[in-house]
Amino acid sequence: MDEKQDRKKACQFKPGVSGNPSGRRKRTPAEKKALEKLHKLAPEAVHQLELLLRNERTPSAVKVKICEIILDRTYGKAPATVTFASETDRAEESRTYILSMIERIKGEASLGSGNPGSD
Repeated sequence: MDEKQDRKKACQFKPGVSGNPSGRRKRTPAEKKALEKLHKLAPEAVHQLELLLRNERTPSAVKVKICEIILDRTYGKAPATVTFASETDRAEESRTYILSMIERIKGEASLGSGNPGSD
C-alpha cells in the first residue's frame, strides 16, 4: 500500500465504533417547549401562506417568494452547481485581456501618429 492509501485507511471509521460517540446533544426543556409551540403554529402558517397566494391584491413578488418557500419545503431546494476556474484558466484569461489591451493601445497610437500635430 502506498502512503495515500495508508492515510485514507487510518481516517476511516473502525467497524463497530461510532463516528460520533457522544451522539447528538439533547434538547433542553425550553427548546422542546419552543419547538412544540412552533409545530402547533405550522398549520396556521401554511393557511396564511395559502390566503396570501390566492389574494389578488398580494404583490407578485410576494407570491413568488411564497411559491419558493412552499416548493423548497415540499420538494427540497434545487442543487446548486458551483464551478471553479483553475489558476491556469485565470492566468490565461488575464494574459488574453492584457494582450487585447496592448493591441488596442497600439491601434490608438498608430491612429494618433498620422496627425500633423503629433510629431
